[in-house]
This record gives sequence, structure tokens and C-alpha cells, in this order.
Amino acid sequence: MKIKPSQSLRKNKRHIEDVPFYAFKYSEGDLPLDPARSFIQEQIGKIRIWGTLSTSTSTSKAIVKKRKLSDEKYLMKLKAVEREKLKYFRPIMPMEVEDQRSRILRSYTAQMTVEFAKFTTEIQERSIDLMAQINVLRVQDYPSHLIVKILPRINPKIGFLKDAYKFIQSEKLLWPNIHPEVMLMDFLFNSNRQIRPEIATMIISLLMDLEEDFRHGIRRHVLRSVLEKRENQDALNLMPEPKDFPKLTIQAPVPWKCAIQVARNRLDQVLMITHPVLQAINMLWHELYSDLLIVDTAKMYKTDIPLDSGNMSDLVHSCCVIARDILVNDWLPRVADLIDEMRKFWIDLVAFHSRHGGRATIMFRTIHALMSYQLQTLVKKSVDHLMETIEMYSGGNVEDSDVKLTRQPLMTLNVSVVGKYSGELDTNTNEESILYNVEIDDPHILDTSPEQPATPTLNKVSFIIRHSGKIFC
Repeated sequence: MKIKPSQSLRKNKRHIEDVPFYAFKYSEGDLPLDPARSFIQEQIGKIRIWGTLSTSTSTSKAIVKKRKLSDEKYLMKLKAVEREKLKYFRPIMPMEVEDQRSRILRSYTAQMTVEFAKFTTEIQERSIDLMAQINVLRVQDYPSHLIVKILPRINPKIGFLKDAYKFIQSEKLLWPNIHPEVMLMDFLFNSNRQIRPEIATMIISLLMDLEEDFRHGIRRHVLRSVLEKRENQDALNLMPEPKDFPKLTIQAPVPWKCAIQVARNRLDQVLMITHPVLQAINMLWHELYSDLLIVDTAKMYKTDIPLDSGNMSDLVHSCCVIARDILVNDWLPRVADLIDEMRKFWIDLVAFHSRHGGRATIMFRTIHALMSYQLQTLVKKSVDHLMETIEMYSGGNVEDSDVKLTRQPLMTLNVSVVGKYSGELDTNTNEESILYNVEIDDPHILDTSPEQPATPTLNKVSFIIRHSGKIFC
């Protein structure tokens, strides 16, 4: 649907002689700014002359700016710093994006090395000559309307770009057959607009470069489509040009990635099991103290005569004192020195502007919990080892497999019998004897009635030790 201009716009319509740019004549295959090449070259020559005169008259020294990092190098530097400081904040993914990207780039580099070896300099020059001979007669898809829409979005602070957009919209109603680039050229080089000539020339030069790139892209695409067939390659004695950019198809996260991230963040921020300090403390324990036992049962067999219950208790007590001395005087100082040396991994967790400890409090609580768990495992392992040693003697000192194999006695037991004698006492014995007194209600020492089964002490103790800390309903 065509919009007709209003009566006021028709009255303000300029004559074609007053608008010399609108009188451009186009040949077949020309783009909107092709007839303006001579005019732009004159403007560039004037700017160069003015630039040489201004630089010769000026005596000020040129300001030397430091070279800044490129955007890619700057982002890589930021990522490296972030990975070093906040390693335990990185959420887990099924496959890291950087790993996917590096893998694709490695395969692309290997493929391009082979293709560039075939695409020699001679073939490249012949391809350029062949593309120059391709005549683009019709360019119907050049996006002039999109270029006009970009003008007010380049920089909102530049007012004349917005005015140029409004000017082009109004001129389209009066001159529907004129290209928007020519209208923009008329707007920029109008002396009444007071736009600097170097800025206007630069904008039109960029649009002309864009047209050349568009034309070169069409020729390049035509040549690539021709060289897709092997017969055309042999006929023209050419090779297809290697692709400029790889297709980086990054694999999207799986549907359950969110649940993994939430669980990982809980482990990182609440339990902190992936924190470098906790991992170092855990590694220290497993490398130096994982084989430690509180009670060494080998000491019970060093004497010729087995120890009695009193000496056995003293031996267990001395082993506990030695283990406590190792933990207090060796393990705890090592842990403290390790935390102090790894200060850079937890210094950022300290709240400098708060009365509370911040996340550092959570970290030290997790360290306390980890050390407590390590002590619990040490005690449990030592008690289980002692119970296994005692349970070996539940069937006696003789092995079941061979009677000749006997175990070394573990402990000396002093047994005193209390109860009714199974036989008949001598009637001539003194009734006032204090060595053995018979009473009516004394139990029989050989009475093994099924009503009073033996209490499985060892089984209860083993169950309590093995299932300590669990809740049973």
C-alpha cells in the first residue's frame, strides 16, 4: 500500500536541479553509491590536504597511547583470574563449554591445515582473477532499508543521525525511486546542516565499502557453488577456498542440569566439600594418619606370660595417651599451618564490613566437622580392631582346622568359683570353715537350663559400634 504525501510536503518538494545527487544515472549492475565515487574521492583529497596543513602548523607532540588488550585476550584474562579465585563456585555441567569449543577448534585447525596446503598462492591469484571477471548485473537483495533503520541506533547521543533518519523517511514519500543512501548523502553534504565534511565523507566511504563487500560476497558465493563439483574443479584447475569460520555447535545442557547445579551449589556453599582447604586437610589425614591405631594389639603378645586384666587396662591407657599426644602435638599444628598457608583460598570469604564471620564461619564449621569425622573413624577403626582380636579367642586357643595349631594366649584370667558344689562334701569337715560355705539358695555351677540362655555380649557390642549414630524406628 503506497502512502501519498500530504499537500504541505508537495509544496516543499525541491526541484531536481536543486538536488544534484538525485540526478545520478545508473547502469545495469550498479549499486546506489557507485555514481558517487568521483565526488567522494575529491572529498577525501581535500581532507588529506587539510590534514597535512594542520599537522605541519601544529607544534604539539602526538599523544602515544598504550596498547590495550584485544577483547578476546581481555576476556580470557578475566576468566583465568575468576577460575583461580573462585574454583569452588563453578557449577558442574555435563560438558564444559570451553572444552567443547577447544575440541571443535582443534579439529577445525587440523582440517584447515590440509585445505590451505592445497589452496596455494597461485590458485588464490587465479581465483581472484576469475571472480573479477564475474559480472553482477542485477543486485535486487541489497538491504538499503535495513541500513536506514540502523542510523538512529548507532549512537543515541549523535543528534544528526536521528535527523537524517527522519529526513530520509520524509523524502521517500516525495522521491520513491531514489535510493536511501543517496538521500543520506544529500543530507550529510548540505552546508545548512553544519556537519563536518570529514565525518560525512567517512560515513559515505563506509557505505561504499559495504557495497563492495556485498558485491564481492556474491561473486565469491557463485565461485564456490561452481567449484562444488569435481568436474568443474578439474576443468578450471582450481580448488575451493577454505571456509573462513568454523561452525561452533555447542551442545546444550541436558534437562537435569538444573538439579545438578543446585546440588553442586549446596555442596560448594554449605558443606564446602570441594573447597581446596578441606581437600588439603583430607589429603593430609589420608597420607599421614590413615594407618594410625589407638590400641596396638601387637604389644599384647610381646610378654612371655600373657597380661592380666590390670596390666591390660594399663596398656590400653598408655596407648590412648600416645595416640592423643600424636594428634595434639603433630596433627593439629599441621592442620593449623596448612590453613594459614592457604589463606588466599579463604580470605575472600571473610566479611570485612559485618559483625558476623560471613561465609568464613561456615568454612571453619565444615573444617571442624571434617576433623571430628576423622577422629570418629579413627576411634571406630581402633575399637573394631580390638574387638576382632578378642573375638578370635571365642572358640578357644586351638584352631578348628588342625589340632597342632594353637594360638598364643592373649590374657591371663584369675577365676574364682562361687556356687554349690556338685558332689557331696565330707561330713568330717569343719562347719566353721571360711574357705567354702554352702548356702541353700546358691546356684548350681553346672546348671545349664534352657530358661536362662547365655547373653551374647560380643554381638551387642559389635552392633552398637557398627551402627552408632543411626536412628532406628
